[in-house]
Amino acid sequence: MLKLAQPKIESKVAYKKSVDGLVDDLEKLFLKSVETSIEISSVDYLAKAPRGELYLIAPAANVGAVSGERLSNLYEDHMVSKTGSARNIYDAIRSSSRKCALCGHQMASTLDHYLPKSSFPAFAVNPANLIPCCRDCNTHKGRKVIDAAGKQLFHPYFDDFDGIRWLHAKVDEETPPSIAFYVDPPAEIGGTFKMRAEEHMTKLRLNNIYSANAAEELVNIAGQLKELGDRLSCFGV
Repeated sequence: MLKLAQPKIESKVAYKKSVDGLVDDLEKLFLKSVETSIEISSVDYLAKAPRGELYLIAPAANVGAVSGERLSNLYEDHMVSKTGSARNIYDAIRSSSRKCALCGHQMASTLDHYLPKSSFPAFAVNPANLIPCCRDCNTHKGRKVIDAAGKQLFHPYFDDFDGIRWLHAKVDEETPPSIAFYVDPPAEIGGTFKMRAEEHMTKLRLNNIYSANAAEELVNIAGQLKELGDRLSCFGV
């Protein structure tokens, strides 16, 4: 997991730029009619996110008279599309981190909607809701609506988990050796943090990724030590 700076692009700017890409003037006016509602939702998002309260935002099928499908299409057609009017915003957010912010391991190749756009269309093109991630994390995370504080994954823009030792490893001294990771934060951090950390690890299947990479690293270290030993033996050490 990586801590990232929140995108500097405001929600209203991203929304306006996406809508401006529409060719149909009536459709453009229709989507502009909910600009105020979109901005109110953004203010609420930015207020709740630092407190870990995004689970309190209720899912919705639409924003005013504009359907969620229309807003999802706005993201796909004008932000994701290489010729979209807001594609530069998409690229700026995705390139803000070379590695996936959710696992911290694989390359960031797409953007994930922290609150899924299928259930929270007001945040379909909201930069604060778009996380640089790998396709595996994007797939594993899914579109489930979270209804409790402890079920939330970490949010790279708002959750400060740096400097907190909450992830530990246990070495199984077999041949070859293996490493298992487990969550055990300091007691003073609180139970909600631990639940979120466990949910993050489990939902994204990070133990498998981290264990495989750690095991590979152990094998490499063992090989280097053996090579060093062989060299020293040549000098009678």
